[in-house]
Amino acid sequence: MRESADNERHFDRAILLALFAVLLFASPLAHWWSALGAPWYLPYLLWLAVVLLGAWLQQRNPRYDL
Repeated sequence: MRESADNERHFDRAILLALFAVLLFASPLAHWWSALGAPWYLPYLLWLAVVLLGAWLQQRNPRYDL
């Protein structure tokens, strides 16, 4: 039973991360950070932040031990 709860929590984190990425890149918020006169590499930094956050969440709760 505990394994099921851990899997559901892991799935919830993945959904929250995906929703955060959608909010960041496909909402009026994207127009705000792109119109600030920010450097050309800002979208890459934001994607890097999303990827690193996903890697950190995955590392915190590994599903399989070798």
